[in-house]
Amino acid sequence: MPRGRVPGKPSIDDPKRPDCPKCGSFMKSNGKDHWKCTSCKAALRKNRKTVDIEPRDDFFIKWGFDTNRAEEHARKCEKGKRLIVTSAQNNTPVDQKFWKSLKRCAEFYGCEIAVIPIHYKNTDIILPPEEEYVKEWKPSLAPYLVKGDITFNNVTIKPDVKISPSTLWPLQGKQAHGGDNWIIFGHPQHHMTSVPTPGDWLPKRLYTTGALTTKNYKISDQGEKASFHHIQGALILERSGDKTFIRQLNADERGHFYDLENKFMPHNVTKGHRALTLTTGDEHVKFNAVKRETYTGKGSITNALKPHYIVRHDVLDCYALSHHHEKDPMVQFKKFHSGDDDIRAELDEVVDFINETTPKDSTTLIVPSNHHDHLLQALNRLDANKDHKNALFISEMQNLMRRKALEGENYDPLYLYLKDRLTCYHEFLDRNEPYMIMGVDYSQHGDVGVNGSRGSARALANTTHKLTIGHSHGAAICRGVYQTGTSTNKLEYERGLSSHSNTHVIQYLNGKRTIIDIIDRKWRG
Repeated sequence: MPRGRVPGKPSIDDPKRPDCPKCGSFMKSNGKDHWKCTSCKAALRKNRKTVDIEPRDDFFIKWGFDTNRAEEHARKCEKGKRLIVTSAQNNTPVDQKFWKSLKRCAEFYGCEIAVIPIHYKNTDIILPPEEEYVKEWKPSLAPYLVKGDITFNNVTIKPDVKISPSTLWPLQGKQAHGGDNWIIFGHPQHHMTSVPTPGDWLPKRLYTTGALTTKNYKISDQGEKASFHHIQGALILERSGDKTFIRQLNADERGHFYDLENKFMPHNVTKGHRALTLTTGDEHVKFNAVKRETYTGKGSITNALKPHYIVRHDVLDCYALSHHHEKDPMVQFKKFHSGDDDIRAELDEVVDFINETTPKDSTTLIVPSNHHDHLLQALNRLDANKDHKNALFISEMQNLMRRKALEGENYDPLYLYLKDRLTCYHEFLDRNEPYMIMGVDYSQHGDVGVNGSRGSARALANTTHKLTIGHSHGAAICRGVYQTGTSTNKLEYERGLSSHSNTHVIQYLNGKRTIIDIIDRKWRG
């Protein structure tokens, strides 16, 4: 029966047309007994209260999920020793292999999973004319979705802060969220940044989660970039006193992922896996404060994870010949009376440290670093006739460097001193030669940036290679760049606010990486 008026004939309504149960208005049909009320739809679009809709329905339409249930699960997630946090985009398929592995992990650790809803509308997806766009998540995720802030020790999880999944720098401008607490936001990338903090306080951190839904972005420049950086991943939180350890869980194409020595798969969990690499925070051997937790303790990182490679940055501090002390007579006076002005003794300490802390089945990789360069710079400017403590070393090393230069060989003084004294398996890397391990380049310290500029994790994130770097002493994850912290306590030249932390980076056998913190003499919960 036609709905419009036909000239010369009275309009006859469809006798099957129902009234809207919410507002009493007529409903329209798509011709297949499927009815919609245009009055309710228009009122909701304009955000007017012209129809009497129950509050719960209104919330469901706005959020796309049962917020009561999500708030209850959020409170449940605040309990327990561990918690897994990930995110899911609306109207997007779930990566079922990763989701099964994640639930296997939660079962293994006996913990909850918090899924942060991500809100995004892909306008390139065209719906049939009779269908209306409705924001929704897969029914299997309903028990895990969360709403409202979640407090987990010193960490606050922010499910209600909506960050578009196509945002390329999701943590930019978020430093003020949550006061001094560490903050977690839902987003399909793995980002992490440290916020400078006063005194000796543990620096504040900001994290994003990765996602368990598949790639679903507009066909655009920004959408293509977001798709490239999309991570099937999550975070795992572990309590330790009033502090929290946070590690990245990053799945491969099969949905498999590692957490420390454990591997999680959709139908199985295996234990006792070795790490591929351990990249330590800048070591500065003379001032190293985490030797036991990293190397020598019974439950240390190397004893537990048995890395194939140990990647070392700034092993030599070069404190004895530091150019920073040349115009500071008080520091020179202290160094003279304590014996800290003897560079040969400092180098021998580096040799002993590397030999002691490199297991027989591991290889040490020594990365060219700015503090290593200090030795070359010192030998270029020092005079053996004036520095009597180091006169023999200066003259011997300058002579050896000149002979190697004439022979066309590497004349770097740190290389020349260490190469025949190291008894462990070792390699010296080169800034100009990529050293790739499972798709990650380990040749860069992070001090030298693009085209000779100053280096930073954010600047290096715009290059083509994935990198694991050191240098800044403040840990970070910027897209494909993971940055370590330091292995020392506060050094003499560090003043004021600081983002420095004792932080290493692990790379697993599948090429994925995670941040490992050492907090209060522990590295895991």
